[in-house]
Amino acid sequence: MSDLSPSQKAAIQYVNGPLLVLAGAGSGKTSLLVHKAAWLIREYGVPPDEIGLLASCARAARFMRTQLADLIHGRPAQEIFISTFPAFGLRLVQASLEEFGLRPGFSVYTPEESRALLARLMPEEGQDTAHLTREIEAHIARFKRDAYLPPVPPSAHDARDRAARLYAQYEERLQAANALDLGDLALRPLQLLGRRPGVGRLWRGRLRYLLVDEYEETTTAQHLLTRRLIDEGVLLTAAGDDDQCVGSARGARPENLLRLREEVPALRHIRLEQNFRSTGRVLKAAHSVIAHNGAPLCEKPLWSDRSYGEPLRVYRAPSEEHEAERLVAALLAHKSANGTEFRHYAILLCHPCQSGPIERALRQRRIPYYMQDAPALFDQVEVRDVLAGLRLLCNPADDEAFVRVINTPRREVDRATLDELERHARATGTNLLRAARDRGLASRLAPEHLSALTAFVTWIAGLIERVTVDDPIALVRDLLNGQRYEEWLQDTCNDRKIAEGRMENVLALIGILQRFIRRRPAARLPEIYEKLRHDAVLGLESEEPPGDAVSLMTLAEAKGTEFRHVIIPGMEEGLLPGSDEESMIQADRRLLYVGMTRARDTLSFTLAERRRRGGEVAARRPSRFLAELPQSEIEWVTGESGPGAEASLGRGGGLPATLHPFRRDS
Repeated sequence: MSDLSPSQKAAIQYVNGPLLVLAGAGSGKTSLLVHKAAWLIREYGVPPDEIGLLASCARAARFMRTQLADLIHGRPAQEIFISTFPAFGLRLVQASLEEFGLRPGFSVYTPEESRALLARLMPEEGQDTAHLTREIEAHIARFKRDAYLPPVPPSAHDARDRAARLYAQYEERLQAANALDLGDLALRPLQLLGRRPGVGRLWRGRLRYLLVDEYEETTTAQHLLTRRLIDEGVLLTAAGDDDQCVGSARGARPENLLRLREEVPALRHIRLEQNFRSTGRVLKAAHSVIAHNGAPLCEKPLWSDRSYGEPLRVYRAPSEEHEAERLVAALLAHKSANGTEFRHYAILLCHPCQSGPIERALRQRRIPYYMQDAPALFDQVEVRDVLAGLRLLCNPADDEAFVRVINTPRREVDRATLDELERHARATGTNLLRAARDRGLASRLAPEHLSALTAFVTWIAGLIERVTVDDPIALVRDLLNGQRYEEWLQDTCNDRKIAEGRMENVLALIGILQRFIRRRPAARLPEIYEKLRHDAVLGLESEEPPGDAVSLMTLAEAKGTEFRHVIIPGMEEGLLPGSDEESMIQADRRLLYVGMTRARDTLSFTLAERRRRGGEVAARRPSRFLAELPQSEIEWVTGESGPGAEASLGRGGGLPATLHPFRRDS
């Protein structure tokens, strides 16, 4: 711990009660939590399985695990639970299934699967539109994030009221399907602890220490669950910064930091005030911007003992194509002048829609880059197809898995047959698979339709009988062969290479199964499915970033990262900020603050005078956030010879009169 500051050491060694670490950007709060876990194990003698270490995303959890392995070696580093809040909730649920009315093999629905379930409930409401289904799913997800159980009070919002009416039916369907959704992973443990205190039932062993990073990203339900755990005697160390909250659209509540202080009288506070990452100039600029959000919920003065650093540069361009070209030219010029590797550069986007011109410019210059928001393996459609099959084998009550498997590839079971099966299942109070095997169904269906359905049920039932005895890989291959899945991909994809790429994702999933089996040769499909379910909830990325490549990601995805050189394009009204609504402006200002504080050494911005929106090219105004930067620290680069040319760097030039952020159209 010799490299740690006195405040960090104090936070690590405090074990007498709950602790809140208020830590600004670059102050080392994540490293502090990892060091505290290592110290608890190595110096304080705490068994590793009594510690939970929670990150805000899978990437951060992976970083924590790697860092912990460098501090403590062997089994202790492997036994500590390092994950995200949803995966933590999943573990609590798994520890006591009967308490939650669940059976082994239960499913966890994605938002897409929740919408599919709601769509089957919607006809009773006289509605069946994709837009309304999506809106209702979003409201139900919000109910759960805010810890509301049915019945939900009425409101003046039509879609919210429809969601409130469907909420109880939706919950009944989940229960019948032996399933949860992502919102349940905090709400269900919270609900149970309210009824029956005693965390021991929820945790295999004993949870004594819970270390939570980025507490500003917690939802109301997650905060209330944390409070319950504190009441049960769990010692919390939470670290956070309300100025860095980027998940408000997903229900994050930065005010949870303040609620902890108000609701837990024994809570001790420690501030981390030294920024170890950025130059003084970058830090000054970031503070100048975020100050326009008003006083923070929690004061966190920051200082840096690094050099003051280079000026901030703003590159203007006539169009988004020119913006991309100038951005890439500036990057190459800087790399050439300084001998820097590509991996030290990051381009942070306001919105994924900006990536097209920038990716083309990078490819034209043959610059290697890594797109951070490439869909994770478990988000790929074909992988979801296979996972649905495994869910149905392990959880035959899962109606959404049944519908997906019977429709992918589409069989001789038409929509009308499935609708009739659905009605029969409701009438008999059972799931679709059991209803399909019920003799009473014969009176509802034409012989040819019944025959096709019976053939599918016979095939899938045969696979289900094998799940606890047969080799899991053989079972998965028989599932795919029975579906003729690879043949179906080739028939439905317009391009052979696309079909091959999708099949490679399926093979990657099988590779994950094979690696698990090599570690546990006796494992059968239910145990493997439990591992896959955890990985899907955790949100594992499909690939590691390549060694030397420019990182291309959104501002939100950049949280938890750092780079020597950061470029933020699209500094225009309508992009950053994307709205004139004050709450959205504040949210976008926090996003920009996060992006700016990723930079260690240099920070640049770009903007276009005209940009294509909705098929039309429109004039753009500079972002108001540019006017919030300390103007004496900015170099506006407006020369036509390319942004990397020294001749174009008008040192001390300030804001160009033709593109002044303070100027607004009348």
